[in-house]
Amino acid sequence: MTKSTKSLDQKSAGVQMKILAVFKTLLKVFSVLFAIFISYAVYGMYAEKTARKDAQAFCNTVTIGGSVNDLLSRAIASGAEVEPTKWHKVDGQPDWLPVTFIGLPPFSRYYCSINAVGGKVTKAEPRHMD
Repeated sequence: MTKSTKSLDQKSAGVQMKILAVFKTLLKVFSVLFAIFISYAVYGMYAEKTARKDAQAFCNTVTIGGSVNDLLSRAIASGAEVEPTKWHKVDGQPDWLPVTFIGLPPFSRYYCSINAVGGKVTKAEPRHMD
């Protein structure tokens, strides 16, 4: 082996080591991104199941023909989201209370849709939004 061939082999080995180092770094980055994605997916399945179950459970506690007096406070106490869980009143329409539970953020929501007329519950059913 001549001196120039040895020098070329050393340069080639150095380039290979740099490529290997870059590959290892990329592998670590992709592994972290994959772990984050899997964690989000697993959390999403848990959040969806919990929100669906909570909306159904709250609807099961509502009595058709019962008073609406304590529904809002019971909803908040059960873990419903405060902001979207409000009475909506429109002239000529039944009063509506969506008792909302967040599933997979940012958009999935399960809710117990409650209609009332004259202070009495007329309908309560679980629904999914988004």
